[in-house]
Amino acid sequence: PCASPAVASPSSSSSTFSGVGVGVAAAVATAAFIGIYRAFERTCSEREPCTDTKDDGGSCGSRNNSGGSGDYASPPGDRGADVGKYEKVVVDAPDAPNVSGGKRVEWRRKRRKAVDHLEFDTMLLRSWEARRALFRTQYSWFTRRRVAQYVVQFSEPHCKQKRRAAPPKKIERIPVLQPFDHSKFNFNKADPREVIAELRTTADGLLRWHWRSLKSTLSRKAPNAVLINVSPLTPGHCVIAVNAKSCNSQALTRDAIILGILMMGDSPRSDSRILFNSLGAYASQNHLHLHIVYIEGLGFNSFQRCRMNEEKAGEEVVNVPLFPMEAACEDAKNCEEITRGISLIHGYPVKFFRFVEASDSDSVEGLASRVHFLVRRMQERGIAHNIVFSPAISSKAKKRCIYVIPRKNQVCNSGPVCEGLPLKFAVIEISGLVLARSEEQFKGLTQGMIEREMTRNVCLEKAELQSLKEFLVKAANDSQRRSASESC
Repeated sequence: PCASPAVASPSSSSSTFSGVGVGVAAAVATAAFIGIYRAFERTCSEREPCTDTKDDGGSCGSRNNSGGSGDYASPPGDRGADVGKYEKVVVDAPDAPNVSGGKRVEWRRKRRKAVDHLEFDTMLLRSWEARRALFRTQYSWFTRRRVAQYVVQFSEPHCKQKRRAAPPKKIERIPVLQPFDHSKFNFNKADPREVIAELRTTADGLLRWHWRSLKSTLSRKAPNAVLINVSPLTPGHCVIAVNAKSCNSQALTRDAIILGILMMGDSPRSDSRILFNSLGAYASQNHLHLHIVYIEGLGFNSFQRCRMNEEKAGEEVVNVPLFPMEAACEDAKNCEEITRGISLIHGYPVKFFRFVEASDSDSVEGLASRVHFLVRRMQERGIAHNIVFSPAISSKAKKRCIYVIPRKNQVCNSGPVCEGLPLKFAVIEISGLVLARSEEQFKGLTQGMIEREMTRNVCLEKAELQSLKEFLVKAANDSQRRSASESC
């Protein structure tokens, strides 16, 4: 006879449910652990090479025990979907057992670039275009005309609606170094929709871009933010807030210079420029930031340059638009070499210093340190300054180029030019893109007016300029003496 089904007592039922709960909790914990382990395994496999000691590239079928990376020591052909992600590298291994000739083969993941060159400019301009509804003024509202080598542009809405810094209480010399004021506008208070990307520098000196959609407010907590300029002067005009959350004042740092150099290296476009205004040189906000602009199509003169074409594996001649300030460097007579890689440029209404790579082996950090050495001196002496970062393209070789413009304080910028309105010379105006402040001024400006006002209101006094020049010469001589003593 069949046994009747057993009826569980209340106590046995309770223990059954308790056992089920413990089992479910254990399963969830196990699944979570497996997920974390696999994520860790994937991360490690990207960082560590997988080792294959066979010269013929055969599979040994065992895990790489050297670093516990979790990657298999098989050639790319055995990885299916991962084909093309690895490269075969022969390295020295004199102490490794069973390796002939003291060499071994490592299948390493190919080093991925932090940003695709084409994608960088394409994504920035696309994101900029997608946020036109957030602009206070539109770039398309500008009217432009050529005045000799300069380009003058005017937009009445831009002059009236631009976001401005709070005016100083007194008309006096504006200090170049000022403490950060949390009560005033800064880029952390901007509309989150204005942020188009976040940017960080990797350990190996590359840039990592984290692009944000218009609707996204998710932050990747990268230190640098790229925002649209809500009153753009050129296509793609954006602001780079450097270490935005640190709330640093508008005093250029070595890290900010390195960031500017790396951004110019990531952009293959010959018309891209990174710009900087110090306090006292028409910086709009006292929050550390740079500008990025594109000058193609604005009407500036173009000059032929040779540059490497990676697809054709050779050089090609291209037409490169230059600011009039940059074009002044085309004539060797205008370039007074102070020391290797540093020149004082004459032949322009404003005299300025040009820094280039001292040699083919010169590093980004080395160039940035030399520029920052002069910047610190100007900050200490209260000298306002503007800076232009140019892309690494020149007529003879690829050379990164940075122009440093020591200048008079902006409070000296006064006096009628045309219709009683003085021109304001920030970095882009000094470079040659002049912003007229009224329609009458736009129509009436001449080359003589522009150059006279630039010389009178911007060009640093001879004594101050000579002092900076002697400072650079002395620093170069001291550096040479130290190098000579160390070599002895």
